[in-house]
Amino acid sequence: AFGFGVATEGVKQTPSRLTARLCAEAGVAVCFGSMIGTTTAIDPSDMHARFESLFNAGDEEGLVNLYETDAVLYPSTEGPVRGKEAIRTALQGFIRIGGKISIRTLATFVANDIALTHGEWTLSGGATDLTGKSAEVLRRQPDGRWLYVIDNPWG
Repeated sequence: AFGFGVATEGVKQTPSRLTARLCAEAGVAVCFGSMIGTTTAIDPSDMHARFESLFNAGDEEGLVNLYETDAVLYPSTEGPVRGKEAIRTALQGFIRIGGKISIRTLATFVANDIALTHGEWTLSGGATDLTGKSAEVLRRQPDGRWLYVIDNPWG
C-alpha cells in the first residue's frame, strides 16, 4: 500500500500523485484513490494488501469500491449479501469490532479476466480476535482495475 511521503526517484510524492503516475505507467485509463492509498489493483495479487490498508484506516468507501456493483460477500455462515450497500453494512460490522487486520496472500490464480485469490487473515486488537482463510473471485474491469465479484472471508 502507498503511504504519505513515498520517495520515488528522489521526489517526495503524495499518494494521489504517486497513484496517478503508477496508473499512467501501467496504462490504466481511470484510477480511483483514497486518502490512505489506491483502491486500484493493477494485479489481483495486490487486492489483499489494498483491503488490509483500507480496512485498517477505517476507509469504508474505499473498501466498498473494491467490489463490483452486484458482488457477493459471505460475511457469516448465515449466507451471502449482494450489492454494494449490503456489503457496506456487513463490512461496518467488522470495522466496529476494532483492531487491525493482517492478510497474507497464499495463492493467486489468473485466467484471462478472472482471478481466484486465497488468503489467511487475522483481525486482532479489538473487541474480539478473529482468524480465517479466504477465497475471492475477481474480475478485470474494462479500465484495468480488478474488483471482487465473490468474497468469502471464511473460504
